[in-house]
Amino acid sequence: ETNYAQLRLVEMLYGGRGSLMLVGDDDQSIYGFRGARVASLLECHVRAPDREKIELRANYRNDPQIARASQELIAHNRLRIKKQSTAAKAPGESSTETHHYHTDAGEASSIAQQILRMKSEDDLSFRDFAILMRSIERGGEIIQSSLLRAGIPCQILGDKSSLYSHPLISGIVSFLKILVTGPDQEGFDLLLKKVLLSELFSLDPFLLREMERAASLSQHSLFEYIHNLEIQEDPSIRESQALKEFRSSYHIFRAKVGEPIDAVVYAIWKSFPLFRELARGGRETREEEEARIASLRAFKEFYSSTIKFSQRYPREGVGFYLESLEMGSGFVEDIDLPEPDERIDAVSLLTIHQSKGLEFRVVFMPMMVEGSLPTPLRIPQTYDQQLLQMESKVLEEDVESKHLDEERRLAYVAMTRARDRLILSYADSYGASEESRPSRFLAEMGMTSSGYTQLESYVGSSKNAEVACRSICNGGLIRLGQGDWSVADQVLVSAYVLTGLADPDRWWVNLPPTSNQNHPHPEGALSSSYSSVQTYKSCPMRYKFDTHFSLSDPRGPYIARGNLYHRIMEEFFRRRDCSYSVEGLRSLIDQLWDDAIFDFKPMAIEQKRDAYQKFSSIFAYLPPRKPRLLALEKKFKFALEGHVFRGRIDQINELDGGQVELIDYKSTSTPLSDDRAAQDLQLGIYLLATSLSDDLRDYRDRVASMSYFFITDKGRPRREQNPSLQREAEVKEEILDIVAKILAEEFPAQPESTWECNTCEYQYLCPRKYGPRNNW
Repeated sequence: ETNYAQLRLVEMLYGGRGSLMLVGDDDQSIYGFRGARVASLLECHVRAPDREKIELRANYRNDPQIARASQELIAHNRLRIKKQSTAAKAPGESSTETHHYHTDAGEASSIAQQILRMKSEDDLSFRDFAILMRSIERGGEIIQSSLLRAGIPCQILGDKSSLYSHPLISGIVSFLKILVTGPDQEGFDLLLKKVLLSELFSLDPFLLREMERAASLSQHSLFEYIHNLEIQEDPSIRESQALKEFRSSYHIFRAKVGEPIDAVVYAIWKSFPLFRELARGGRETREEEEARIASLRAFKEFYSSTIKFSQRYPREGVGFYLESLEMGSGFVEDIDLPEPDERIDAVSLLTIHQSKGLEFRVVFMPMMVEGSLPTPLRIPQTYDQQLLQMESKVLEEDVESKHLDEERRLAYVAMTRARDRLILSYADSYGASEESRPSRFLAEMGMTSSGYTQLESYVGSSKNAEVACRSICNGGLIRLGQGDWSVADQVLVSAYVLTGLADPDRWWVNLPPTSNQNHPHPEGALSSSYSSVQTYKSCPMRYKFDTHFSLSDPRGPYIARGNLYHRIMEEFFRRRDCSYSVEGLRSLIDQLWDDAIFDFKPMAIEQKRDAYQKFSSIFAYLPPRKPRLLALEKKFKFALEGHVFRGRIDQINELDGGQVELIDYKSTSTPLSDDRAAQDLQLGIYLLATSLSDDLRDYRDRVASMSYFFITDKGRPRREQNPSLQREAEVKEEILDIVAKILAEEFPAQPESTWECNTCEYQYLCPRKYGPRNNW
């Protein structure tokens, strides 16, 4: 790993006098992008006339199959010292494998399931596994997501210590990238979403989903939709401050891409309100203050690195700087080599460069395709041409050959990190329009796969298999929506398998065969929660996916946030020692808040800040005195013409004259319209339950008021419904009509409002999204 300048320094120090000991392996020279030259060792090998050469031939790390495969690969390099090594370990069974998948989603899911299986069957720890990639930035996210969905802990080496993985710096670099990347280029929309959600603009994720939906329906790209105010029907999108700032900043800084990088970064510091906020101290909590200081330190370090870069390349602009960033790790001269934390039992996800000097019992090498390993020839821009060419004119084919030699050494280094098992894999599709081709390195080792690797979920527990199938469904459905029908079989099989992994009280467990194997209600009677009935009313197709097939996603942070909001309101009215004031609400937020339900610390801080604002806002609409509480989370169950319904009412208060009010709290930020709330089925079912349920007999004929109470800072939070006998009769008729349609299996994709599609977890399955336009 010695570059030309370092080699000359060694020669000058040595000067032909005394002794000199050189230790190295030319087959593991992988830092050519830093100027390292494999020729350094070769030239020293020839220059020293009285040299003594000692070869270390015994390989104590790798299984014999792994050692043999790696030697077969590296033997194709032209410029190397020929040598032979012998594996000292006893051979294992199937220590090297190659897997072939249809899509990257299938590849990532399979890796997770193999880790679960091997950990259980071979008595391994998670820290015994490593996933090595040419670049974490390309493909690492979907693998990390699959690991997390399968409940597998994962540490990305350098993720916590690397400057360029800090959320603030990552957001700035992403913003710089969209300035020099055209909207028509592949991956632009993904980069754009990352910028909008970053700390620079902090766009609400829910609003982003609404924008994506609206852009798709209007047949515009997300970028076009953001800049075209005429097609933005939703006022919350049109009036979004974050989008206004993005449009303004994009045009201002688009004109600066030719300026030195340090000047552009300084202009970002002066222009964005975020940095003025960071510069002010005195956060409300110690955690927020620590996060603020960490962000300032990260920016200072980043800005210093851009100054150093501009001093070396004063005439180059933003585009040249971005070309000089190596694999998301930063300017090549600043790259460190972190090591995995041995105290953490987690799978290591790292680049091949970061893996040098490490070893693991099991190594996965995904994305073994042309364009990933080997990468296309790209001469690093950060080193002078004379250092690369070493005072000789290099022919184009020589440059290509040397590039492939270095890529082959990279693959060799990755393979030799594996002690016991090595699994190489590749997929036909990685989201690009063109089909991927297997890496030529696989053919050189005779390790290409003739067929596809079948989906084999690890079923050590039903939960593992369920998580695997959900992951395949989620990833595959996106591909289906993009017209990639090669994953259809995997998606359908996974969805079918999910039906066999549901809770024991579901319809498909232990049922005798019927004429329709998919019939959910063979006895002609429905047993359901009120929320399921409401789901059918809001969208029959959503009911089908959620209840009929039980394909609902695992609960995410916003579901957990809703539960937390409900608990805060419950404790606010239940506790006698809690002050009935804004301060009392804020105190409860501090006591009950749990950062762990959110994926990232900045998200938790932002959500807590929103909670303070929302609960402070709704207090003005609460009664002036704490109401007389009769029940919280009151469960009920009733029968209607042989059909059974169950549920719970958030809060029941006693009014003057012995009457009662029913309240349901909603954590969604945008309240229903008055007209829709007046006809919404959920409150109507509450009213009907007070007449038919023995659990609510104490409140029969006493309901004088029922309402939704939205925990929001967007104006009036209460929406009411009239509790009349006529409304009760309407609800009964509506429920029976819905039951008849459910039993007849009528599930059209007809939502009450198309805006509900924006937050629907099944939008990639739904024919309404991809139907007529893409011949679904």
